[in-house]
Amino acid sequence: MISAITSSSASATSFYIRPFSEFIQSTENIVRGKLNGIHVENGVTADGGKTIYTFATLIIGEVLKGSITGTQIIVRKVGGSKDGVTLEIPSSVVFSENEEGVFFLTSEQEDHSFEVTGMELGKFGIEQNNGEEILTGGIFAYSRIPDGVPHDPNEPDRLAENKKPWSITQLRKVIQEQNQAPAAVPNNQKNTEVSNTSVIKTNTPAPITKTSESTSTLSQGNENSSIYSASKLWYILATIALSALGVLFYLRRG
Repeated sequence: MISAITSSSASATSFYIRPFSEFIQSTENIVRGKLNGIHVENGVTADGGKTIYTFATLIIGEVLKGSITGTQIIVRKVGGSKDGVTLEIPSSVVFSENEEGVFFLTSEQEDHSFEVTGMELGKFGIEQNNGEEILTGGIFAYSRIPDGVPHDPNEPDRLAENKKPWSITQLRKVIQEQNQAPAAVPNNQKNTEVSNTSVIKTNTPAPITKTSESTSTLSQGNENSSIYSASKLWYILATIALSALGVLFYLRRG
């Protein structure tokens, strides 16, 4: 039997351990189910390279997050033994026949299968504890402080939530809260919205009060015109003439 380790092995053992709530939010699909029908096949990677995949059928018990439909899907991992060749990936997730658990999954792959997010980090067992179903393993197994390395009490423990028990009920609640939370608006989009608002305000027609001021200004301009002055003079002369006629009429009558 020939054993092989891919060039990705070095990076496979280096995990980014994040708070569990962040891990939930960044994972596209989360499914509870049972594995069976495990088998190994030669395959082709997305970039055309040859590799070995281990496949399993995941019988779906509950879709906790995502848009996966149907009663079963195919999950896969890189690695396995086929035709006398063994491909080993350090920290690769392990598939066991009839194993039930909660699986954090990627989006659908080119062969319509799904991969476990973060390899070992994304597969959780289920343990009964006082009537609650508690998640075990996965990212929790990597969140503990190693022996002999005490936590600095002056620094916040960013992985504190990973060190307490998480039930499937709590997992459902966090997923629901994250789905209802409004999406953050990027700063550049906010600036664009403010800019657009300013343009709209600049192009808004002038209020009625400004129109009245314009009319008033026009009237003042008419009073200063020669036509208006001539008309005013004729009006005064006509008034004097009528007054004079009225006086004469009164004197004659007397």
